[in-house]
Amino acid sequence: MRKNDSLRIHVINVGHGDAILVEFPDDVSNERRPRFGLVDAGGEDKKTESKTRDYINTFLEYRFGKKPSTDPKAHDYTFEFICLTHPHGDHLYGMMAVLEHFCGPDIPPAMRPKQFWDCGFRHNQQRYRDILSFLVDHPEVRFMRVASGTEFHYDDTEVLVIAPSIDMRNRYDTFGVDVNDASIVLRITHGDGVVILTGDAHFDTWGKVCEEFPRKSHLTYPKTSKGKLDPRDRNRDGIAFLSQENQLDCHLLKISHHGSKRGTSYEYIEKLSPTWFAISCDQATEYSGNWKHKFPHPITRLIIGEESKVYKASNSRIPSVWALRDRTATTAKLGTLVYKVPSSGRVKLKHLGDKKDEDVSVRDFARNL
Repeated sequence: MRKNDSLRIHVINVGHGDAILVEFPDDVSNERRPRFGLVDAGGEDKKTESKTRDYINTFLEYRFGKKPSTDPKAHDYTFEFICLTHPHGDHLYGMMAVLEHFCGPDIPPAMRPKQFWDCGFRHNQQRYRDILSFLVDHPEVRFMRVASGTEFHYDDTEVLVIAPSIDMRNRYDTFGVDVNDASIVLRITHGDGVVILTGDAHFDTWGKVCEEFPRKSHLTYPKTSKGKLDPRDRNRDGIAFLSQENQLDCHLLKISHHGSKRGTSYEYIEKLSPTWFAISCDQATEYSGNWKHKFPHPITRLIIGEESKVYKASNSRIPSVWALRDRTATTAKLGTLVYKVPSSGRVKLKHLGDKKDEDVSVRDFARNL
């Protein structure tokens, strides 16, 4: 069986939609078996409806060198959670295919999803209602409505929910909140490596995130020659250093809402200061004639270009996706994106080159990962 000691983020190519497999370092408490979670299972039509389910199955076959066991007592892997960031079709179109398969009779109980995370936004879309009904019939999958501050630990990896805020959730029914601003936003930390997955969060969400996770300031005192501070030293305050910790610093950012102009602002990008950008979008809409529906939008490309030093004020041309390629990748151009995030934080990108309606094979994994 192939081993994994890093955090790996698989941004699956499902066209205009999100489906992200979060592969944690192997479970040391279970003979180093694979451990993973799923954030969204989107798609846009029948061709992409089963893409996420098939991708996970092929990924497991690649890791094991064969298909996982169907023995009821088996525990070949741990499916920690499924997170539906918000109830929009391009984030849930393939969710029932995943649930029906991994909660089916052929899957041993220990290998079924443990939790289902929901943002709490009520929506009357039929596919979303089907998901809720399915979960009622499968109480072994714990249903949770998470909010900012909810925290999970998987050995040395932390998953922290930074949105939606409680304040935002309290306004769902009273003042009205756009469903995109109900998105669950996750900060995943592995050693020094930090990843932020954004759903389709818009400006209201980012305003709350920046408010609730400000820079933390504290004083640091230099040590004496004996390695300890003398509390009676009168000059103690005079030699203190002001240190700041940015709680939102990250190495990899999944750009919100497929690169929409409503999901990205320079203020929050500057605060997150990512070095890598992932965009899940469709080739058909990337260069559409209608600017409103162009993904990634020129404004977003301009912001990313300025943050990654590709764009300069002296150059009035908006950077193309190709110009941003060193640190910015789209599923439309490269297919499924797989980011390796070791504890050092030195991110590496591999891509599988699949089209949105193409299945990924074990050979694709072996050749590219």
